[in-house]
Amino acid sequence: MPVAGVLRKRSKAGTLLEAVVDLTFFGTYPGAAGDPFDVTTIVGFTNRQPDVVNIGGKSGWLYTYDFVNKKIIIKGQQPTSATAGIIPLDDLANAAYPASITGDAVSLYCEWFATPKLP
Repeated sequence: MPVAGVLRKRSKAGTLLEAVVDLTFFGTYPGAAGDPFDVTTIVGFTNRQPDVVNIGGKSGWLYTYDFVNKKIIIKGQQPTSATAGIIPLDDLANAAYPASITGDAVSLYCEWFATPKLP
């Protein structure tokens, strides 16, 4: 699993639970399938998926979380010589992570609207 997560913050306000996880990418991205990553194991509540997950970095890549398969999917623009109009985002290819991702400061923010019970 070429994604490592470190819990930076976990807090509770009423029934809302929030967590921030810092992500580090290394190795090879598996392509359109995405990289396996279960945020619940990092946060410590494995009996319920979060209601909201947002992932952001600074290098311009689009990071999304697949709730069903528990994976991080990365998209970006593929270079082209004919850049007329709007270019759709493509899945990152099945290859070694580029330096713009391995060196990126990526954080994952998640919320549970009702506090999950400890397993």
